[in-house]
Amino acid sequence: MKYIDNYLKYLQYEKGVSPHTLTAYTHDLHQFKDFITTDAGRFVLKNLDQSDVRRWILSMMSSKVNPNSIARKISSVNSFFKYNIKHDVIKTNPAQGIVLPKKAKRLPSFLKKDEINNLFEQEDSADDFQSLRDDLILEMFIGLGVRRAELVGLKDSDIDYSNGVIKVLGKRHKERIIPAYRKLLDKTKYYQEKRNKEYPDAPDVLFLTNRGKPIYDKFVYLLVKERIGDVSTIEKRSPHVLRHSYATLLLNEGADIEILRELLGHSSLASTQVYTHSTFEQLRESYQKAHPREKNS
Repeated sequence: MKYIDNYLKYLQYEKGVSPHTLTAYTHDLHQFKDFITTDAGRFVLKNLDQSDVRRWILSMMSSKVNPNSIARKISSVNSFFKYNIKHDVIKTNPAQGIVLPKKAKRLPSFLKKDEINNLFEQEDSADDFQSLRDDLILEMFIGLGVRRAELVGLKDSDIDYSNGVIKVLGKRHKERIIPAYRKLLDKTKYYQEKRNKEYPDAPDVLFLTNRGKPIYDKFVYLLVKERIGDVSTIEKRSPHVLRHSYATLLLNEGADIEILRELLGHSSLASTQVYTHSTFEQLRESYQKAHPREKNS
């Protein structure tokens, strides 16, 4: 449908959203279109109203879709409607004022210190290209707190050895500079030397596959999922878990939350404050295990 296609192109080329975000919007909008087409016989944008959106919500609730997922999907169609109002395609927003099912509070999943250390227990013995690359990918997630798309997009020119920092391109093409510790920089330089010997004519990207091509989102996701599964029993096993681990680790060690916001590239402090809840839960769990009055109650 042209209206959906136009909006997705706007998100991709003008707003510069990440591939992951674009995929989510694409899925949500086409799911909404398919529901309306099945429910009403056809999808006519200017004929939609609140009742259509409410029926979609009820359908998802009856299918046991998570309230958080429903909220995200309604946010997607809400933004889509706003875009079309701005471009005079429709006059009103059918998603405006919609009451959503109550969202469940979900704390970020993260690895504990010993689990993080176990991720790298083979690092000293590995010296082949693949092992060095996989180890460095994990080190950068844990050491920089980058998003998956940010890591995939890294180039050699983003590594500033003289100043000890790495530049990443975040959401909406916003650049940020992240300090890198010496061990991470040393690993990066050694990996680059090994990569250049293996693939002297490789493209201008930091990470390559075993075929000498740029790595991609799914490659990174599957690697991280497997490696987290080797060291932890947590259900969620994705690159974002390592980003959560980075944030939680820094807060537990006393990092200022405003500085953490800048390191993570959050536009709002509210996005960063979710990690204060996870660290509090960790503290409370330790308190309940250790406090003698808690043990005897």
